[in-house]
Amino acid sequence: MRWLYIAGGLGCLVAGMALGGRMATFLDLASGLIVVVTGFAFTFWIHGFSNVLGALKAGFSAPGSELDDANEKGLILQTLRSSLCACGGAGFLIGLVNMLQNMSDPTAIGPAMAVACLTILYAVVLAELVIAPMASRLSLPAVLKSSADLDGASAPDA
Repeated sequence: MRWLYIAGGLGCLVAGMALGGRMATFLDLASGLIVVVTGFAFTFWIHGFSNVLGALKAGFSAPGSELDDANEKGLILQTLRSSLCACGGAGFLIGLVNMLQNMSDPTAIGPAMAVACLTILYAVVLAELVIAPMASRLSLPAVLKSSADLDGASAPDA
């Protein structure tokens, strides 16, 4: 059922883009490489390929019974979220530098600005609209348990 909600939300974004013009305007290989490939590569470097894939699978599936495992997978997804956002920011700066280097050629400004804007768009959609909710859902049971433990520890003795 989660897939349906994700597909619906992303479908509304795509429909909004398509209604405003050509859909191809929002597709850029350089921006995709900067955000998606680089963001995942840094996360693989930190947590390992199989751990990241396991966290993504857990994020899309029903919550498991292992509290520590879910919390660990949530932290892996938080790393992925941070990496995607950082790569979006880096891509924005790369696009701006390319734009500023080509100020004398007005035809080169548009593509460079597109890289700048699309890297941020890709990072926000992936990190904040897809990965962040999955990470929160996986980490929530650990947060609730920790909160319950604190409430129980601070209760006065009768």
